[in-house]
Amino acid sequence: MPSSAQTQPPDQHRTRGCTAQNLVWRSALWLALVCNWPLWQRLLDLPEHSGWRGLAFAACFAGGMTGLMGALLSLFAWPRVLKPVLTLWLLSAAASAHFMGSYGIVIDPSMVINVIQTDPGEARDLINSLLLMSLLALAGGPLIWLWRQPLRPQTLPLRLGLNLLGFVAGMALMCARVMVSFAEMA
Repeated sequence: MPSSAQTQPPDQHRTRGCTAQNLVWRSALWLALVCNWPLWQRLLDLPEHSGWRGLAFAACFAGGMTGLMGALLSLFAWPRVLKPVLTLWLLSAAASAHFMGSYGIVIDPSMVINVIQTDPGEARDLINSLLLMSLLALAGGPLIWLWRQPLRPQTLPLRLGLNLLGFVAGMALMCARVMVSFAEMA
């Protein structure tokens, strides 16, 4: 009686693991939908975005954000680069969500410059158990999952083509979503 190893097709080891684009788009969805919870909360609180019309706008906006993040992350979908970049994005998004949700702030370029110029003693006051809980809640699970996923090996031409396709598809998704909800965005 043949063992299960003998009955498996010889190329099965190639199908294990995730493709880089799979990790990119799952991460883009998580970043856009979950790590932006303060944005969704504020957006749905606006009177002009209440009811079904507001939900439709939020869905278009979320699709556009997912497309933009997927496009940008597709540029980094290389075997030795992708997981560190996704780690940085997940931790940054979780920290940003914590500060936006806790302090009701918007993170813009001037805020980033302010953070860079902040006194280390002042910055230490912002690192507390609530920040750590936010990092664990928003980034902990995805990071554990991410680092446990083996990347499926792909040839350089295939990888380059898929990265380009991911970028173009993400930009197309973003543009389509913006065009659908242009009146509401304006």
